[in-house]
Amino acid sequence: MASLRELVQTLLPNAVPLAKVRDESMARTVTWVRVMRMRLPAFDGMESGDLALIPLALLTAAAPDAQARADLVEYLAEHGSTGILLLGDEQPNGVEAKARAELAQAAEQNGLPCLAVHGMESAQLERSLIGAVVNRRAELERQAVGLERQIAALALDGQGLEAIIGALAAFIGRAVALEARGGVSLAVVAPAGLPSSAAAAKAVSHYLSKSRPTGQRIPLPAVPGAPEGERELEEGVEESPLGDEGSERPGSIILLGDEPVGERERIACERVAPLLALEIVRVAAELPANAGRGEARTLPAEGPPWVAIAARQPRPHEADVPALRRELRLLASPRRFMLRGSNESLEVRIVAVADASDPGAAESARKVAKR
Repeated sequence: MASLRELVQTLLPNAVPLAKVRDESMARTVTWVRVMRMRLPAFDGMESGDLALIPLALLTAAAPDAQARADLVEYLAEHGSTGILLLGDEQPNGVEAKARAELAQAAEQNGLPCLAVHGMESAQLERSLIGAVVNRRAELERQAVGLERQIAALALDGQGLEAIIGALAAFIGRAVALEARGGVSLAVVAPAGLPSSAAAAKAVSHYLSKSRPTGQRIPLPAVPGAPEGERELEEGVEESPLGDEGSERPGSIILLGDEPVGERERIACERVAPLLALEIVRVAAELPANAGRGEARTLPAEGPPWVAIAARQPRPHEADVPALRRELRLLASPRRFMLRGSNESLEVRIVAVADASDPGAAESARKVAKR
């Protein structure tokens, strides 16, 4: 059996506490789940250890005033309920907001935990919670499968690493970073609109600072056929973003913040790690040419001054776009020439270093035009 705190942490990390209660109240064991019905008694068969699910719309109809809501909470407390999960919209209307506040006040007076849950139907939540009470690991695995399908769909739709990591961050309710091998930061996301959003934003700020504070690093699995650690260039050898002293792992998931990693985070990351590894390998060829170990530079290292060069990028049916972009990368050293965008970009965008003999980078533009 799991405690109410464990159920909330693993299944409902986005639940919002509405009542201030003692820590011991959240530590009580949940033995079953009961959903409020539109009949009397509203909670048929309520027993000690049961968790009450109350749809907010049903609350306003079945308990239309403050006294009725207080009586309902007293009934739950007298029967040993472990707490209340109040289901409704994140921004309820005036009547529902008043009902929610009155229910939360009554719960606090009775020492009963009361949390708001958004975006879930009562039947769906009831099944998930009962599954977790009976077998929490199996329920988490079931939810992680849904996340895996969501991330696979985002990858197939070409939504990019930011969207993929955003889905993972929203699922686990904490800030997440994705790094390629060698420390190149590919995506950093803090989930918005959650109770933990402020802490997540702070964790991202610390991560983006030079100190790079500690976080839980989860290595991604190796991908057969991934690019080798080095690529030959016209003016020497460029280190691939995937190169890391012979390691075959393409990168890592980093769970940011000081919070300990829970079972939900571990299961979710284990489930989606292979997809993230494949996606990193897929986009590795499109990373900036100077993305190597440590911090990824945003501009060629030998500048300033820099000059931006732009031209229409051919469509896939007009030319071999990946081959064209590989040729463009070879026009100059990555310390003087950086290719931006991807195969899907509408334009070829380049940042080149200009010097006194060619202040407008006309020679670089001429080389690009020839391609």
